[in-house]
Amino acid sequence: MSGMESSSQKHRLHFKFPEAEQYIARFIRDPAMVGLAKEVQFLQTKSRVPSNSPASVSDSEFSPELMQLRTHLPPKAVCDQLLGLYTQNFEGVFRILHIPSFLRQYTRFWAHPDGENDRIADPNTKLGNLPAWDYLLNAAIDFIRAWQRKLGRKQQTEIATLQIEMLVVMARRLRLESAEEIWRATGNLVRSAMVMGLHLDLSRYESLSVFQAEIRRRLWITIAEMDLQASIESGMPVMTPDLDYEALSPANLDDVDFDDSTVELPPSKPLQEETKSLTQVTLAKSLRHRIKTMVFVKNASPGQRMKATLENGQVLEEHLQRIPDLLKLEYNFQGDETPGHLLNRVLLDIHIRRPLLCLYRSLAMLEDQEEEGYHTLQQLSLGSSLAILSYQDYFDPNVADPDIFGSNVYWDLSQALCKNDLLWAALGVCGHMKTSGQTPHSAQAPSSNYRVGPSAKHTPTHSKASMVRTVQTTLDALIRRVADPGTNIKDIILLAIALQSVRAPGSTQVKDYRMQEGAKKAFAACRQHLLPSVVDEFAAGNVSDVAQVLHSNQALFSNGPSSSLLEEFNDFQGNIFSFDDGSFAWNL
Repeated sequence: MSGMESSSQKHRLHFKFPEAEQYIARFIRDPAMVGLAKEVQFLQTKSRVPSNSPASVSDSEFSPELMQLRTHLPPKAVCDQLLGLYTQNFEGVFRILHIPSFLRQYTRFWAHPDGENDRIADPNTKLGNLPAWDYLLNAAIDFIRAWQRKLGRKQQTEIATLQIEMLVVMARRLRLESAEEIWRATGNLVRSAMVMGLHLDLSRYESLSVFQAEIRRRLWITIAEMDLQASIESGMPVMTPDLDYEALSPANLDDVDFDDSTVELPPSKPLQEETKSLTQVTLAKSLRHRIKTMVFVKNASPGQRMKATLENGQVLEEHLQRIPDLLKLEYNFQGDETPGHLLNRVLLDIHIRRPLLCLYRSLAMLEDQEEEGYHTLQQLSLGSSLAILSYQDYFDPNVADPDIFGSNVYWDLSQALCKNDLLWAALGVCGHMKTSGQTPHSAQAPSSNYRVGPSAKHTPTHSKASMVRTVQTTLDALIRRVADPGTNIKDIILLAIALQSVRAPGSTQVKDYRMQEGAKKAFAACRQHLLPSVVDEFAAGNVSDVAQVLHSNQALFSNGPSSSLLEEFNDFQGNIFSFDDGSFAWNL
């Protein structure tokens, strides 16, 4: 994050974990620890394949963009599989396409392809087609963005163009581009949608067909939701205006219930009846309050915060209770639930909890723990934090149903989409362990003046040992993904140090030792995950030899790929590792 929000959060971290802060101040001046940090950061950069970009493609290859897209389009079998994956997994929380209409266009395209697309694919073609997958992950998105920049004013205000822009933002989010870049992109979506009038009450515009009006309502609610989530993740303001979003939300209908020939929209189905739009309609009911909550978090004065915080939180807790049974995570399906359905139920819950945790976090570090409502807030915050951390197990192939989650695909996807939620929830649990060890009131029942929501009603049963284990599991999950784009080593080390700072009482010297050992262990685990991919890339021989080279910075390899790796590491050592800026600048 950046700006005032970033500085504010750093200050709160200072207050919450003073021992960790003091240790980090010494940590960044310790040559041995900074050396470990540089080593792991170097390995991290070498383990990632840089994304292609328009700048990396020559003009003759890159223009015109649409021709490049068509020329490199994967075989139809691959596109069919990708379309199936998208419709099964991503048209839930966010509604962008009217699936039957899109399928008709898709069928016509392949029936009358242009030029290079006139090819028949092997029906056994798999999604593991690496050249096609690499193209879709990298160059294709860049080609589309370049095409968008050259559109005329009329094309820029077409619904299809807006849908493409929304899909590109979603793809960039899955590519783990920075939170600030995604916030800029969703802000552009908001402005584009408002230029097109999507934020207006469409009942006054008789020139629009029933189909057009309903699609516009879906897109507006999706854009508002995308912008809210991007603002929370980046720590930046919400760009959408204060409107009655529930009144502007779409009906609870399936795509097959209407099309471009529909004269009158069917009645919205009850929330107890599952449709493809149920998740979006449910989220829309809390959208306005969630936006107002984020505005309150940034602007509320200290004198009004506790009472107003709990009142705002109570409304969001009630929205969690009102989630239809079909979408609640405790709902017992009869064995027919798909991983994509489960993922959307988790995202629905987390999208409501994100502003809730931001709200609680704004007061969780109060110095006056005797203020009325403080312990209620602590229990609510702990309840939501533990709930979010528990969702990891749904997708982890190490513990989930192996018949459903036999690979890491959904675990990786859930970790990528909820990375910041997991980090902040884990830090919130650490904060609770610290405050509960400082005051005898932590075991008392919450104040009777405030109702405790469902996320907190079971929290007294959690022992400190179980909380430590939960945080350690989250730390291990972050380490498992250290080679992936968007993973910040400082997040990992911060959580490792914070966990050790609250595990047990002790003198400053003892705590310093625990925190140092925790940081070393985390660095070692990161190195263990990063070295194999770096060794493979440079076709080096012995993993332990490479580790020794990087750790001691001694030239054990005199020629071949490992020599090149060593030279790059020596060059890298000249760069200043950003722990030592003196400001505790963890990018959260």
